[in-house]
Amino acid sequence: MRPSPPERLPVPVAEQGTRLLARTHPWSAEAVALLGCALRKEAVLELLQGLAEEPRKAALGLAQHLLGLDPGTRKARLAQRFGERLDGGARVRELLVGNAGLEAELWRRLPAHHQRSHPQLQGTSPQAPHPVRDALVERLVKEALR
Repeated sequence: MRPSPPERLPVPVAEQGTRLLARTHPWSAEAVALLGCALRKEAVLELLQGLAEEPRKAALGLAQHLLGLDPGTRKARLAQRFGERLDGGARVRELLVGNAGLEAELWRRLPAHHQRSHPQLQGTSPQAPHPVRDALVERLVKEALR
């Protein structure tokens, strides 16, 4: 069965009749606030004032919360909502090459789809747990993917 085509909305164009644009993804106040905080952190509150009343309240509340977070936590929220970086695979390869001796620990903390890209590391045994090293490895993987 073939999926139905995306909904098309008429958009008036001056003196050219009407042009149709596809609506591919519904928007949400949360997504607008997250994107605004990512791209225009210093002006997001002012920009969100242009939304309709109901989504404006939700977006402003979330934006104020996000602006109160530290930059690392804010980036994590963005990555969680919008997905990992497009160059995540290349960054993981660089991470593994540039951190000899930590490959097993890095591999264990990678998402499954990145682990499958490096099957040669699957059988390697990790080092004994060490809180500082483990925190470093966790942070390196997070930064490579967001």
